[in-house]
Amino acid sequence: MKQTMLAKIGHFLSDDEGATAVEYSVMLAMIVLLAIAAILSMGNETSQFYDYNAEEVEKAL
Repeated sequence: MKQTMLAKIGHFLSDDEGATAVEYSVMLAMIVLLAIAAILSMGNETSQFYDYNAEEVEKAL
């Protein structure tokens, strides 16, 4: 039993299939963070654009 347990532990430590799942999840997290940053940045710029245009329209009236 001791050898089979050591063999299982050795196989578990040498198995690298789980590493790809971790790598994909890290890449996905980075993509999501970049997308959120881009959306927030564009949201702020769009808000400033509409505020500026609203002020200009009020001045013109």
